[in-house]
Amino acid sequence: MSHSTPHDLNLPDRAASRRDGLSLATALIIYAEDSWAGVKLEYEAIIARHGQTYQDWTPKAQYLLWENNRYYDQLQITLSDGQELTYFFDITDFYAPQI
Repeated sequence: MSHSTPHDLNLPDRAASRRDGLSLATALIIYAEDSWAGVKLEYEAIIARHGQTYQDWTPKAQYLLWENNRYYDQLQITLSDGQELTYFFDITDFYAPQI
């Protein structure tokens, strides 16, 4: 069972620093049973912040990163006003066991 929810990902973490997902250092940590559930949580986190996919924002590109012995998804989006943002998700919990 997944332990993350979009609501959880919008709250400050226990270390009192805010995980906004806008850098590797503040990547949103995704706990999921598998890749399908994990990617769904990534999109739900962005929907919670920016609204509906393809209406309020559009995915532009997605990349898998390996940094400091952790796996990350880098998701680039374009908001409806043209602003481009990049989100980082630490996916080690559900991705690493599958490889």
